[in-house]
Amino acid sequence: MKKVDQQFVIYIRGILLIGFSLLMFKLILTGKIIQFIAPKMMPFILFSSCTFFLLGIVQIWRSSISTDESCECGHDHVEKGKVRTTLIYSLFLLPIMTGFLFSNHTLDSSVAVKRGVK
Repeated sequence: MKKVDQQFVIYIRGILLIGFSLLMFKLILTGKIIQFIAPKMMPFILFSSCTFFLLGIVQIWRSSISTDESCECGHDHVEKGKVRTTLIYSLFLLPIMTGFLFSNHTLDSSVAVKRGVK
């Protein structure tokens, strides 16, 4: 199996973290976050969104630094295959893409009236 470039994997992790934080910011700004969480949880969402954004920036910064340090712990820390890595990170990308691309309006009784359902 071919090994995946570790710097690129770290960069993708940073992009995913920033994507999650921007998705949470979008939901907060539009007010749709209340449809998903209880209003009491709002401070935790704000904290986690800011934390994800900062960690994403750190990951992207880390990806630009090339170091060949070894921890000498006896096992390999790099991803093993490109297909496996792509599949795993696409699972994290899926909710981000659906959150930004699809509308999140709720269906109410007006939709049923338009369809002729009583």
